[in-house]
Amino acid sequence: MAEYGAHVASTSISERPSIFTALAQENLMSAVRPALKHVCKILAEKWPSELHWLYRYSNELHLLLDLILQHYCLKKLSASFAENFYGMKRVALCEAEAGAKLPFKVRTKSLIFLVFVPYFKSIADQLFERWREEDADGRLLSQVRLTLQVT
Repeated sequence: MAEYGAHVASTSISERPSIFTALAQENLMSAVRPALKHVCKILAEKWPSELHWLYRYSNELHLLLDLILQHYCLKKLSASFAENFYGMKRVALCEAEAGAKLPFKVRTKSLIFLVFVPYFKSIADQLFERWREEDADGRLLSQVRLTLQVT
């Protein structure tokens, strides 16, 4: 009976994750930022005199914590935090040895795309939302007219 389920418990490195596992690991990291922002908001409301800056700089705090966490996971586990959570591992294409660590160059590129690209995307999204709200209120258009009249 066990031979029919042997493929389910396979630990082969060459096996590929399912689409559901890949989507789940992406969704895990996208849910961390709003959760941390909410925690910062609660702490800033609870102790406003000491932690008033926490909510304002929650994006930078997330960047710092994410950078530390992803760097550690990439260096020690050869996977991002979410990939390791779901049992996946990064393997360099030029890597012939099984179980070898990721090269420095690959780790650096991975860190850029895991940490810095989502950070800049979130900053751009926030800026776009602010401009869209100002445009809907008519404030952005009046600011543009003022700058055009001054120049």
